[in-house]
Amino acid sequence: MNDHERPRSASIGFGGSLGYAIGALSAGLIADRFGLSWAIISIAALTFDSGAVVAIVMRARGKHPSNPIAAASMSPRT
Repeated sequence: MNDHERPRSASIGFGGSLGYAIGALSAGLIADRFGLSWAIISIAALTFDSGAVVAIVMRARGKHPSNPIAAASMSPRT
């Protein structure tokens, strides 16, 4: 890991772990209440929605991969 990635990975560390726990609990509660199919569908929809939000925000900030300058800044540095 290089210096450019350290602050981002450090800030995501606990939040990412917490996300796994909340996701697992949510899926379990939905499965208990509505069944396994609904749990899978609802978590898939939530994942899709979060990806769509990230894509919209990246496009609004000009960091979409179709922008060659932004794409170069997003590439991993060694």
